[in-house]
Amino acid sequence: MVGAQLILPDGSIQASCARDPTLAAVFWEQTYLDKLFPKNKVTGNYLMTDWDYSTKREVEQVCGACFFVRAEAFKQISGFDPAYFMYFEDTDFCVRLRKSGRPIVFYPEARILHHLGASSGKSRRVRALMIASYNQSRYYYYRRNYGPFQAAILKSIVLLGAGLRLAAWSALALVKPSAREQTRLFVDVFRRTLFMTSKTAHPAGIE
Repeated sequence: MVGAQLILPDGSIQASCARDPTLAAVFWEQTYLDKLFPKNKVTGNYLMTDWDYSTKREVEQVCGACFFVRAEAFKQISGFDPAYFMYFEDTDFCVRLRKSGRPIVFYPEARILHHLGASSGKSRRVRALMIASYNQSRYYYYRRNYGPFQAAILKSIVLLGAGLRLAAWSALALVKPSAREQTRLFVDVFRRTLFMTSKTAHPAGIE
């Protein structure tokens, strides 16, 4: 399986490879430490932002926005798991493909323009649903692969992250009324995250 280099509309390179997910990586993401210290080998470990994405190398997973896989390999592991609505189906796929003995390679000479987030739209409700979908799919993945204890810790970390964002936007909204929309967004995200269940990868509000 081969993953392409993803180019964002502004010409920058998207971090499109990742190592296997860990609770530590979720914590760095939810506290924004991965954004503050992207080149650090600890906080930038999950999305491999300590690497410049300029060289061909074998990786643990590539972004589902664009990859190439042989039909027989796809069929061998029964393709994507239909339990996932959106997000983390590529992580699940890459993990199962590697377990089947097939390598995953990042190939920077193949370059694809990626309009990041275009599937999510711009309305507050849709964006909240998409963030909730990512949280729900990740929670489902952890429950299936690591058990209920790690899934419970994951949920706690994600709630912490949603709470931090809600608090920050609420404070900003006191002096900047335009921030109220983001505040309402994270109220919705926090609520959906609080009530998510590991029984399904579909968030509430999406059929």
